[in-house]
Amino acid sequence: MTPTTPPLHGIRPLTDCVAGDRVRCARLNAGHRARSRLTAMGIVPGAVLEILRQNGHGPLLVALGESRLALGRGIAEKILVEPARP
Repeated sequence: MTPTTPPLHGIRPLTDCVAGDRVRCARLNAGHRARSRLTAMGIVPGAVLEILRQNGHGPLLVALGESRLALGRGIAEKILVEPARP
């Protein structure tokens, strides 16, 4: 099953995005440990992410600035995003 891009309004989990989407982290829906781990990677509210690979299963590959991060689906679901403004 291939994910589809929902309408470009509102907040959604990172796992609902598709390759090529540019999104801004709106909030982290995570406990203390997961939030600390995401923060250490630079994924904080306001950070802009570009989805490089998202095929519906397995890890997501995202760009954060010059860094490339592989995120497991479990932790990616905790990252709530909204469309990034150009």
